[in-house]
Amino acid sequence: MSPHRTLLLLLSLTAVWSPALGSKPKGLSDSHPRVRLTHRPAGQEHKGRELHYFALQGLGEPIRMMLEYVGVAYDSVMYFNTKEYKAIAPFGQMPLYKDETLESYLAQSGTILRHLARETGMAGNSVHEMARVDMISECAKDILQKRSNVKEFNPSNKEPLTKDAEKLQMFLEKAAALNPESKKYFVGEKATLADIMMLHALDSVQQVAKINDFDLLKALDFSGLSAFVTTWKAEPTLAVYYESDRRVPMTEKEAGMNDKYTYLSELPDSYAEHKEEL
Repeated sequence: MSPHRTLLLLLSLTAVWSPALGSKPKGLSDSHPRVRLTHRPAGQEHKGRELHYFALQGLGEPIRMMLEYVGVAYDSVMYFNTKEYKAIAPFGQMPLYKDETLESYLAQSGTILRHLARETGMAGNSVHEMARVDMISECAKDILQKRSNVKEFNPSNKEPLTKDAEKLQMFLEKAAALNPESKKYFVGEKATLADIMMLHALDSVQQVAKINDFDLLKALDFSGLSAFVTTWKAEPTLAVYYESDRRVPMTEKEAGMNDKYTYLSELPDSYAEHKEEL
């Protein structure tokens, strides 16, 4: 083959296989370089904080929420269809977190969350409070795992139609009972990891409920839980986060629609502009 024809063949392959310049992924499986989005609150020095996770809400979302709530500077490094993170991951998995005080990356979402909670004073003020924070955080995980079962309620009589929907209702009842006076804080008199975890879980339920046009918390008369979400989403730092490009849209898989990690809404333009080439 002549050099000229070889060049034409290479150019044609590049046109077929390379992502369009400035293109935005439509789902997690798209070939796309990792994206680094920076958060630099006024007056906050960036102390090497980085969170590495897929471009999903998933396990990375409550970690982002904690960092955003306390108002620290950090970089959110998000990955798409790549396994390059395995080179820095202690167990070959994400999320991963690091800052200037750590000798290496921290792995495992629970480890990262508890580290941040201790570092920011959100772990509880006593051994008893710490135990309650852990317990309520686990309850939030149970709710989160059943969020897609919102669609398995009868809109007419509000009854659960499946065992998993029954479990979701039960977990919500238990969560409401853990905060019977509908206080802003589930534990003590200040914010803890339990509040962030419960906010993430309940907000995820509301996201799925909106997709299915069925306000589950309202239908089942969980007004206290609904008010909790409203109050926390109005927190200044979190309100900014929810409107920022750092907040990743939910995917179809997370909403229980199918097994595809396709975004339910379009990614912001910054996901095309802030690429880090591999």
